[in-house]
Amino acid sequence: MTYAVNGQTTKAARMVEFFLSYCVDRRGRILYRQGYWQTYGFSASEIGTILWAINRYEKVMEPRGFIKHYMDKIRALANFMLSKIVEPEELSGISVIRTCAEADTNERVHDYLQNTLWGIRGLTAVAELMEKYGGEAEPYAEAVAKLKDSVDKICNDLKMDSRFGELVPFRLDYTPMPLNFSNCKLSTAYINSAIINRYRIIA
Repeated sequence: MTYAVNGQTTKAARMVEFFLSYCVDRRGRILYRQGYWQTYGFSASEIGTILWAINRYEKVMEPRGFIKHYMDKIRALANFMLSKIVEPEELSGISVIRTCAEADTNERVHDYLQNTLWGIRGLTAVAELMEKYGGEAEPYAEAVAKLKDSVDKICNDLKMDSRFGELVPFRLDYTPMPLNFSNCKLSTAYINSAIINRYRIIA
């Protein structure tokens, strides 16, 4: 989207066209290889960011309205995110988007809050694009409303006070204030071989 911001609107449109034509399959999966466990190692955060950016900048790209020819891929990306919405057993009445956090750790599929937050932005963008170009916006708008309510509940129920202010967990089954991040300036136990062995990769 840098091209769009810098006024190279036609080149920006060509980049979006190329991505949607050759880098996204009909099932809404981004086609690139990262890691050993998944061929499609992308997160909902990536999809959400892409959809948000397309909606934000397509109105200035040339030719105007070009994106309407790629709404099938836009819809596929959004539907992939919808397929990843789950209700964690440990949290009643909560819906989140469950994917990996990033391509480099794509085998670690958990309930990362960032995926739900970017999913909300991406699905909101798709609902707006559908309204603009004559598609069905309601399924995406309904998902956004449900996810927003869930995020509000997560932030209210799972937040904790800290010397950094209020914190929420980056992953739902993780503490809001992990020792290896928020308390990194505090003293820790001496690292011995027993502790190191807990993190050793077993071939």
